[in-house]
Amino acid sequence: MKLVLHPGHSKCGSTTLQKAIIKNRKLLESHGYVIPDPQMRTNGDDGFNPNGETPRAFFRHGMEQKDLAPLKASLARLKKKYGHTSKTVLISAENLVNQLGSPSGLNIHRLLRDTFDSHEVIYYIRRQDQFIMSAWQQWGYKKGLSLDVFVEQALKAKNPNYRVIASAFSNLYGKDNVTVVPLLRGSLFEGDLVSDFFARLGIKSGVQKPVDSTDNKSLNPYLCEALSKVNHIFRDIHDETIKHQLEQYASGHPGLYRRNDEYLSPASRQRILKEYAKDNQFISDNFIGNDDWCTYQGSSASSSSDSLSEALDVMTLTFSKIMSKDC
Repeated sequence: MKLVLHPGHSKCGSTTLQKAIIKNRKLLESHGYVIPDPQMRTNGDDGFNPNGETPRAFFRHGMEQKDLAPLKASLARLKKKYGHTSKTVLISAENLVNQLGSPSGLNIHRLLRDTFDSHEVIYYIRRQDQFIMSAWQQWGYKKGLSLDVFVEQALKAKNPNYRVIASAFSNLYGKDNVTVVPLLRGSLFEGDLVSDFFARLGIKSGVQKPVDSTDNKSLNPYLCEALSKVNHIFRDIHDETIKHQLEQYASGHPGLYRRNDEYLSPASRQRILKEYAKDNQFISDNFIGNDDWCTYQGSSASSSSDSLSEALDVMTLTFSKIMSKDC
């Protein structure tokens, strides 16, 4: 019995891959994969939910409560059910990159390692400047933070720390069993994340791609900047209510989700990559084989003036519809 582990990493396509796994459950099963549901139950178990998410919440509970009894029971059930077979259990949960420096995280992986006969870890990463800006667009602005302040906090906390995570997986599962893949078109099969992941599972045809949801899109950074000034309107960093309202009032407007790489200046990007230079060289030398993935060469995305103008259009359209509705 083999384990294929996609520990994800936030802002590195994890949600897209998890939706693809659920959407292609039958295809994966036909190729010998076992896909646990949110409670680590598998096909045939009482209460099994074939349409449920991957078991992120299950692992989060184990970490937060420091209670590994449910995981031990689930793994024992898996081993009894599939241990004598050549089945491969596929687990995807981005919180499995958390707490790798403490027993609460490490012990989960030790249990996983010791349960299976063989292991494969597929770990996707993205350049740190891209990660930090994307993280700000999802969470940081809801804290009332400007992008500049968020960058400072990220660098101080060393977040993301791909080197520590990749090294931990290497120590736990064996270096030869860990594949680190940068999110670059040239590094991905057919230049596509979902295609690449399934190709690494040995499946190159018949894969259904998930539809992008609003929750998985980043707002125009100028909208994020404006909303950061009134961050009291968010319950917490996971509150997507305002985004859904903007989608309702400005649906289809190109400026709503306009990407603008220039919002994070080239100087800031170079500074971030300089801070991570030694770590990135380590990752390149030990896991990837080249350093193309961590080089910044400028952007051809839309200009800041265009993004700002479109953000203003979105806000004007939204306000006018709200006012006309109220009147």
